[in-house]
Amino acid sequence: MVIAILILTSLACGLPAMIAKPTATPIPTEPAAMTTEQAQQFEDNMQATLNSPNAEGQVTVTITEAQLNAYLANKMTELQQDPSSPQGVVRDPKITLLPGKVEVTGKVTLSGFDLEAQASVLPSVDDTGKPVLKVQSIKVGPVPVPDALIGQVNDQIGSVLDDYLTSNDVNFKVQSITVSQGLITVVGTRSK
Repeated sequence: MVIAILILTSLACGLPAMIAKPTATPIPTEPAAMTTEQAQQFEDNMQATLNSPNAEGQVTVTITEAQLNAYLANKMTELQQDPSSPQGVVRDPKITLLPGKVEVTGKVTLSGFDLEAQASVLPSVDDTGKPVLKVQSIKVGPVPVPDALIGQVNDQIGSVLDDYLTSNDVNFKVQSITVSQGLITVVGTRSK
């Protein structure tokens, strides 16, 4: 799940450079950022969950939309304070979890114009148990981004995901990723 968070954060931060059903509980429109300590605790809790499989070796991680948005807000604050961070990142990013897909929205400035940007991402699992995040569509303002550019975005996401899995020696085989209204659940097995 940490992988999915990193990729969604990466997508929200890098989108412009690369250019439902109602819920019973309302979701805040402006998420409050986690403090650095809360973000670290969130990461530690995710790692502890991954390191604590049940008797069959299975791990289930469920994260709410509010948790994702608070974590993203924290990471965006860190990014904005880092002088080495790339220019042109998405402002006010928000992740919306809908049945079967993830919507990432935010504001971008292109050629002096402030525009809304939106990406629709379909999470899945490949035959080897590796998570896949496929961008289905991107719009900047009212204009859809061409399929060729979406293909480049998908290639970059795949590369970032592969690099993360390789560099962090992640021994987690994903069995399923389920996105429902306001929740994302990842089920998998932890390899020894």
